[in-house]
Amino acid sequence: MQADRSNVIPFRHSNPVCPPVDRIRPWSAGSMALALCHKSLRLIATACFSVVFLVLWWLRRPVRAIFEFLAGASLLALPLIWIGLSEDEPSKTQMLLSVAGLGLGSTALLWLYDSLLLRLAPDLILSVER
Repeated sequence: MQADRSNVIPFRHSNPVCPPVDRIRPWSAGSMALALCHKSLRLIATACFSVVFLVLWWLRRPVRAIFEFLAGASLLALPLIWIGLSEDEPSKTQMLLSVAGLGLGSTALLWLYDSLLLRLAPDLILSVER
């Protein structure tokens, strides 16, 4: 084993962190205006998304109450229809499928509504790693 050998691997950067002065391009008036326009549009879009989020957040409680009622009612109605109606009833299968579809559909809409709110939530309100 050699005593003068080091385990440190030297890394040489091919791209310097700060480019040389001759590579830096000065900002033109057009690119400055474009950057300002981009920042302004981004600010307006953020404000619009925040307003939509606040309206949907305000409507969340009644929307959840309606869909949870539908999901719970269909959960209670399924066994009642299954047991309560006779086998020779022609619309029993259709009623079972429609009530099951109503329950699953309302549960899926609840999930979609909450995921939409999660997607529209500003970063300051929601602290989730993305």
